[in-house]
Amino acid sequence: MGLFGNIITWFERGPALNRQTVAMEQLMKGNALWGANPDTLVSAVTAYHSGNIAQLAKIVDAYERQDDVAATGRMKRDASVARCEHTVLIEEGHEDEPRAQLHRETLQRFWATIRCTSAFNRAERGGIRLLKKQMMSARTHGWSAHNILWRTDGGTLRAEFVQIPMWHFENLTGELRFREHVTDWYGVPLWDGGWLINSATPVGPAVALACCAKRMSLQDWMLFSERAATPGLLGKTSAAPGTDAWNNLCEMLNRWSRAWVGAVDKDTEITPVSLNTGTPPMPQLVERMDRAIAALYRGADLSTISKGEGLGASLQGEESDMLEADQCAEISEALHEQVDRLVIRYQCGDEEPLAYIWIEPVSKPDVASNTQIDDHLAKFGIRLSKRDMLQRYGRAEAADDGDALEPPRQAVPGDFGVLPNERPAATPLQNAKNALQNAPRNPDGQRAASGADAPEGVFRAFAEAVSNDAKPLADQVQKLLDLIDAGKEAEAASFAATLSANLASYLPEDPESATVLAEAMAERYGQAWEAARGDAKKLEGHA
Repeated sequence: MGLFGNIITWFERGPALNRQTVAMEQLMKGNALWGANPDTLVSAVTAYHSGNIAQLAKIVDAYERQDDVAATGRMKRDASVARCEHTVLIEEGHEDEPRAQLHRETLQRFWATIRCTSAFNRAERGGIRLLKKQMMSARTHGWSAHNILWRTDGGTLRAEFVQIPMWHFENLTGELRFREHVTDWYGVPLWDGGWLINSATPVGPAVALACCAKRMSLQDWMLFSERAATPGLLGKTSAAPGTDAWNNLCEMLNRWSRAWVGAVDKDTEITPVSLNTGTPPMPQLVERMDRAIAALYRGADLSTISKGEGLGASLQGEESDMLEADQCAEISEALHEQVDRLVIRYQCGDEEPLAYIWIEPVSKPDVASNTQIDDHLAKFGIRLSKRDMLQRYGRAEAADDGDALEPPRQAVPGDFGVLPNERPAATPLQNAKNALQNAPRNPDGQRAASGADAPEGVFRAFAEAVSNDAKPLADQVQKLLDLIDAGKEAEAASFAATLSANLASYLPEDPESATVLAEAMAERYGQAWEAARGDAKKLEGHA
């Protein structure tokens, strides 16, 4: 029998909790929060740390159902791991072994067909997503427990995971043991192959303390609101206690507090007494406990409770991601050690599995950084995988040319294939250069002496073009224009010659612009500018 003798016992065991036991417990169930106060809660926490976990498990379960922040925090925590995708991977170093491929295919079929439910809520049914969510209760109670019901279907192993609440267990001996009836003080050892136990650091004791403090503060707050909403009445009279006047005043105060109608003589005084003397401390304490509860479940409170300032959102988001990754690894290890091994042993006859299930945390890619890295690699001629990039950015390649987007065309001046609205707007410098090249010529081949296309027009356009980036040069060009406008041609020619000789110092990084200006001045002054033309050609050679 050996190996398969142990496996047969998996199928001989029935469910840990039958329907009759569940029905009886449901009829006997009460409200775990009745009489809950700091004294009873401290007693339950002490018993929990001693191994008797049932009482605190019921209290925390009740708080998670009735407290608004605890219920929301638990749902978000469980959903954060339940949404994570799972996969079956091959152990490193065995990727090319046929046996490892067999183990992987076997585990893929198994995890695709599992069923999951709850002993006390059979309507809750699902697959591995529900199993991951239920296993997250270990973060509350310290453990999560599932009774595994095995069966075969045509030689293929199948399993149903039934969640059992933690008040059916005790840890008095340091080893988790099952109590079939809640009245049992000691439990029985967990039988081999029949249980999936996930263990984690519990937040339940801290959550219970915070919820208890919050609940007591809410009760005080409601009592304060009830009493402070209607002021009290203080009657003053000179009558002696027990006299008719005294008794009449007491009756009047009682009637006045209900109907706000009454009459007294002028010697009697009635004064309202208000308890609303300032801001009560209860709201701050309730908010403090709400934030503590949210942080215990999620590692951060800003996603659960909004805060105007929103300080530390980035850091708290990183803490939540860190917890999620740890929880995914924790569940993956429990499933591999307690389930994968059994499946491979039964289906393949191997003691050591060469494949394992892995739950991958949800990644949050930094698209901007990835795009910069891709561009940097492409500049060095590194060929990137198209499939990898499409998968990383969540995009799909078009199936045919009719469904594909055309890349935008680069706008090139003078390209008549580009629509007018796609052409870049001409800069003043481009206008200046076009004016110089396209200016009309006289019959002798010289450009017109006046007009917007004459060299003077180039000077004005050039001054405008460099007014921000090269203001000193723009000022010099404007002085030249002032001399031309004043009719001082000789002075203008001398000034232009000096300016032409220093163009390179004004525009050391833009020789093309220097060439445009030099050609315009050479054209303006004709044969006297042969040297300037030579300078312009030299500048153009450096462009």
